[in-house]
Amino acid sequence: MAPAKALESIEATIDLINRNLRSIPNIKYTISRLDFYSGQPGDDGERFIQPFPHSKMLQRLNETRPWDNPRICPSISPTDQRLALDYCAEARGMWNVLQSYLKLNQDDAAAGVYEDTRWKSIEDKNLARLTIFLPWKVESFMDTMDYEKPHMICFLSNHLPLEDMIPSKAELQAILWIIGSRIIYVQYQHHRIIPITLISGAGFRLRITQGYLDQGQLRIRMTPIVDFSEGEKDNWDDFFQALCWIAGDPIGVTT
Repeated sequence: MAPAKALESIEATIDLINRNLRSIPNIKYTISRLDFYSGQPGDDGERFIQPFPHSKMLQRLNETRPWDNPRICPSISPTDQRLALDYCAEARGMWNVLQSYLKLNQDDAAAGVYEDTRWKSIEDKNLARLTIFLPWKVESFMDTMDYEKPHMICFLSNHLPLEDMIPSKAELQAILWIIGSRIIYVQYQHHRIIPITLISGAGFRLRITQGYLDQGQLRIRMTPIVDFSEGEKDNWDDFFQALCWIAGDPIGVTT
């Protein structure tokens, strides 16, 4: 694409993002199911995250045994849902458990499973707005630091309960804002698609919500909601699969 045309396209995308952000929740988007275990989208489009192999995650966790870490690996504590009023705080606690399983090792001096992946936690001044209570909050941004991989994985704490196949206002805002923060960097401007994957939690329930812009259309994909309100040990398979998404491999054609 010629430089002038490329600049025109980028400016049009940023304008579209700004208009959508002002219009939330009354914006247009397409929505499709995302398979929680395979990462296969129901719209038959590109896959953008290949989840870490489930069997390998089990193997690596049995090797690293983060639950035996001397600093004590936290656990999701079952709660009386009648008393569960702060969905955002509970989701933040769930995120602490998820990342502890990935980052801790029974040997406090050794690395956890997360070191096997391409992802690094980052801070970016253009994303700082999403880290304050809105009243929702993005707890963590993960990037490969590779300009050929514009993908980003984030953990989002929602302040309202998740509804099946209905994106929250927080999810829509976060996806659009992160895409916009990405595209302003010249290093990413040769990408046609900027895939954003949210580990989206509310209380002790979560789903994977994926979003991107394609030809001016916001496309959203969502897995079923998984429930850890009885603790992760009551739902090991889904808990391990959530870890597999966080450690997944960025794939797909984005240019």
